[in-house]
Amino acid sequence: PHTNIISVEIDGNENESCKLKSKSPSAVTVTKARLVYPSASIAKDVVSFIRSSKITPASIFLDDTNDTHKTNMNMNMNIYTYTYSAKAIQATQVTKYPMPPPTISWPKVGPPKFRRLLPNQQNNDEEKLSIERSQTRFIFITNLIDTSKSVSKSSVPVPINDNELDPYMVQESLRNALQPYCISKESSIYPLEIFLVSNKLNSPFKYCHIGTRSPLDVQSIITTLQGKTLDL
Repeated sequence: PHTNIISVEIDGNENESCKLKSKSPSAVTVTKARLVYPSASIAKDVVSFIRSSKITPASIFLDDTNDTHKTNMNMNMNIYTYTYSAKAIQATQVTKYPMPPPTISWPKVGPPKFRRLLPNQQNNDEEKLSIERSQTRFIFITNLIDTSKSVSKSSVPVPINDNELDPYMVQESLRNALQPYCISKESSIYPLEIFLVSNKLNSPFKYCHIGTRSPLDVQSIITTLQGKTLDL
């Protein structure tokens, strides 16, 4: 909600003294803005809403009949004409905090390429696999979403349409559910990394990879939760 915004920054400058980039007095170009909210949870809700609603600048600022908007820019009553984009706004969360060290975080935009630490034809050295298991900070989790229609004693599972699920909400639910089982000092500073399935042809919520901050967290989660059910 706009009432929760602390400040607005345009083109990297605070709104109280921002200088808009322009090639001429009658042409003003604003390509990005930074909204500062009081908490990360509110910012996540806003990003999720913007992405799912496919909001455009034109839908925010214009009515149904006009494709331009005129407004007073300063005390000299100079009138500038704005042409708002009809493309969906691209929203993402940003932070001013430094990146975690690469030893406990994945620094690239694309997800890492994972391989299971299980015996196979290419690698059946159990001793080597055991060492790798003790050193990894990544976990593979499956059976995330139960879409069965079977009736249990305690509840009736509701069939879930993957298209109705918000990836950000799924990620946040996983973090909240798994965080209590992370025991390393680093995990108390940095939240878990969640790597959902990127292939849109498959269900994005059937399984995922979790990046903890320490192999200690991996051992704790596997030992405590293997074969058990979590409420998200």
